[in-house]
Amino acid sequence: MVLAVMYGAFALFIEPRLGGKGKESAGRENAALQEFVQQISTMFSASGGSEQDRYVLAAAEREWGKDPFVEGGNRLTDKPSTPEAGTEPAANQPAFSYTGYVRMGDRDLAIISGQEYESGDRIEATGHIIGEITPTRVVLRSPSGGPEVILVLEQER
Repeated sequence: MVLAVMYGAFALFIEPRLGGKGKESAGRENAALQEFVQQISTMFSASGGSEQDRYVLAAAEREWGKDPFVEGGNRLTDKPSTPEAGTEPAANQPAFSYTGYVRMGDRDLAIISGQEYESGDRIEATGHIIGEITPTRVVLRSPSGGPEVILVLEQER
């Protein structure tokens, strides 16, 4: 909780003075945040604080070796991914990728090629209609009455 209050103080009082939010200000923000954490750590060292608070502050000061939210170094981008060799769809099958499933109450959502769909939605690019959605597969109905396309959930490699 102490760390949350400290970050709130940083976000309200220090960060606005740094100016813009572009790439050029990222280094200044990081330096200012590191300085703020160092000041709080020094203040905490003088006043004591609980063992848990000291651990949290020590962890905040350490440099992270890698992003803890990204495995394998694959960074998220807004550019479409290119298919790996040998994974191209058949000539008569559209190139879709089923990468996520979300259940919200009584609604099932499928993430297909980066977009969220629920049963009955139409994929604008091809006109396919989303049929049954399960955690492991999605059935797409062809707009021309052709064969159904079954997408299997892509697992992390």
